Amino acid sequence: MSILLAAVPTSLDARLPDGPVHRLIFAVDIEASVSRVMQEIIPHEHAELARRFRQTLGIYQQNRDLINIGAYQKGSDARIDQAIELWPAMQKFLMQQIHERVGHGAAVSELRQLFAQVSTPGGRK
Repeated sequence: MSILLAAVPTSLDARLPDGPVHRLIFAVDIEASVSRVMQEIIPHEHAELARRFRQTLGIYQQNRDLINIGAYQKGSDARIDQAIELWPAMQKFLMQQIHERVGHGAAVSELRQLFAQVSTPGGRK
Protein backbone atom coordinates (compact mmCIF):
# COMPACT_ATOMS: atom_id res chain seq x y z
CA MET A 1 0.00 0.00 0.00
CA SER A 2 2.75 2.49 0.76
CA ILE A 3 3.95 2.65 -2.85
CA LEU A 4 0.42 3.45 -3.97
CA LEU A 5 -0.18 6.35 -1.63
CA ALA A 6 3.28 7.56 -0.71
CA ALA A 7 6.28 5.88 -2.29
CA VAL A 8 8.50 6.72 0.66
CA PRO A 9 6.71 6.58 4.03
CA THR A 10 7.88 9.49 6.15
CA SER A 11 5.54 9.57 9.11
CA LEU A 12 4.39 6.83 11.48
CA ASP A 13 1.05 6.90 13.26
CA ALA A 14 -0.51 4.74 15.96
CA ARG A 15 -4.02 6.21 15.83
CA LEU A 16 -6.88 3.74 15.67
CA PRO A 17 -9.39 5.00 13.09
CA ASP A 18 -12.98 4.03 13.74
CA GLY A 19 -14.61 1.32 11.71
CA PRO A 20 -17.88 -0.58 11.93
CA VAL A 21 -16.26 -3.97 11.38
CA HIS A 22 -12.56 -3.58 12.17
CA ARG A 23 -10.25 -1.05 13.67
CA LEU A 24 -7.38 -0.19 11.36
CA ILE A 25 -3.86 0.49 12.52
CA PHE A 26 -1.99 2.60 10.00
CA ALA A 27 1.74 1.94 10.06
CA VAL A 28 2.10 5.14 8.06
CA ASP A 29 0.23 8.39 8.66
CA ILE A 30 -1.21 8.56 5.15
CA GLU A 31 -2.24 12.20 5.45
CA ALA A 32 1.18 13.40 6.64
CA SER A 33 3.29 11.12 4.46
CA VAL A 34 4.58 12.92 1.40
CA SER A 35 7.05 11.44 -1.04
CA ARG A 36 9.57 13.67 -2.73
CA VAL A 37 10.07 11.22 -5.59
CA MET A 38 6.59 9.77 -6.07
CA GLN A 39 5.60 12.28 -8.76
CA GLU A 40 8.66 11.33 -10.80
CA ILE A 41 8.27 7.54 -10.71
CA ILE A 42 4.54 6.95 -11.20
CA PRO A 43 2.10 7.85 -13.99
CA HIS A 44 0.02 11.01 -13.62
CA GLU A 45 -3.22 9.02 -13.19
CA HIS A 46 -1.75 7.06 -10.29
CA ALA A 47 -0.54 10.26 -8.62
CA GLU A 48 -3.99 11.83 -9.00
CA LEU A 49 -5.72 8.75 -7.53
CA ALA A 50 -3.32 8.76 -4.58
CA ARG A 51 -3.88 12.50 -4.04
CA ARG A 52 -7.66 12.02 -4.07
CA PHE A 53 -7.39 9.10 -1.65
CA ARG A 54 -5.25 11.09 0.82
CA GLN A 55 -7.51 14.13 0.51
CA THR A 56 -10.71 12.11 1.05
CA LEU A 57 -9.16 10.25 3.97
CA GLY A 58 -8.14 13.57 5.51
CA ILE A 59 -11.62 15.01 5.15
CA TYR A 60 -13.15 11.96 6.81
CA GLN A 61 -10.59 11.92 9.63
CA GLN A 62 -11.01 15.66 10.31
CA ASN A 63 -14.77 15.22 10.64
CA ARG A 64 -14.85 11.73 12.18
CA ASP A 65 -16.06 12.87 15.60
CA LEU A 66 -18.98 14.85 14.14
CA ILE A 67 -19.89 11.91 11.90
CA ASN A 68 -19.70 9.33 14.69
CA ILE A 69 -21.86 11.25 17.17
CA GLY A 70 -24.42 12.07 14.49
CA ALA A 71 -23.76 15.82 14.58
CA TYR A 72 -22.90 16.05 10.89
CA GLN A 73 -25.95 16.66 8.71
CA LYS A 74 -25.83 15.16 5.24
CA GLY A 75 -25.79 17.84 2.57
CA SER A 76 -23.90 20.37 4.67
CA ASP A 77 -20.66 19.79 2.75
CA ALA A 78 -20.37 17.77 -0.47
CA ARG A 79 -16.76 16.82 0.31
CA ILE A 80 -17.75 15.31 3.67
CA ASP A 81 -20.73 13.56 2.08
CA GLN A 82 -18.38 11.98 -0.46
CA ALA A 83 -15.88 10.97 2.23
CA ILE A 84 -18.67 9.30 4.23
CA GLU A 85 -19.87 7.48 1.11
CA LEU A 86 -16.38 6.28 0.24
CA TRP A 87 -15.27 5.40 3.79
CA PRO A 88 -16.31 1.69 3.72
CA ALA A 89 -14.56 1.15 0.37
CA MET A 90 -11.49 3.03 1.60
CA GLN A 91 -11.33 0.86 4.72
CA LYS A 92 -11.57 -2.24 2.56
CA PHE A 93 -8.80 -0.93 0.30
CA LEU A 94 -6.51 -0.34 3.29
CA MET A 95 -7.14 -3.72 4.94
CA GLN A 96 -4.82 -6.52 3.98
CA GLN A 97 -4.14 -9.85 5.63
CA ILE A 98 -0.54 -10.42 6.64
CA HIS A 99 0.05 -13.01 3.89
CA GLU A 100 -2.13 -11.35 1.26
CA ARG A 101 -0.32 -9.91 -1.74
CA VAL A 102 -1.79 -7.30 -4.05
CA GLY A 103 0.04 -6.40 -7.23
CA HIS A 104 0.63 -2.81 -8.24
CA GLY A 105 -1.72 -2.96 -11.23
CA ALA A 106 -4.52 -4.51 -9.18
CA ALA A 107 -4.15 -1.90 -6.46
CA VAL A 108 -4.28 1.01 -8.92
CA SER A 109 -7.32 -0.60 -10.55
CA GLU A 110 -9.01 -0.82 -7.13
CA LEU A 111 -8.35 2.90 -6.58
CA ARG A 112 -9.87 3.66 -10.00
CA GLN A 113 -12.97 1.63 -9.14
CA LEU A 114 -13.25 3.24 -5.71
CA PHE A 115 -13.48 6.75 -7.17
CA ALA A 116 -15.55 5.72 -10.20
CA GLN A 117 -18.50 4.97 -7.94
CA VAL A 118 -19.02 8.61 -6.88
CA SER A 119 -19.01 12.05 -8.39
CA THR A 120 -16.44 14.56 -7.25
CA PRO A 121 -17.81 17.36 -5.05
CA GLY A 122 -17.82 19.57 -8.17
CA GLY A 123 -20.22 17.15 -9.87
CA ARG A 124 -17.72 15.33 -12.14
CA LYS A 125 -17.35 11.54 -12.15
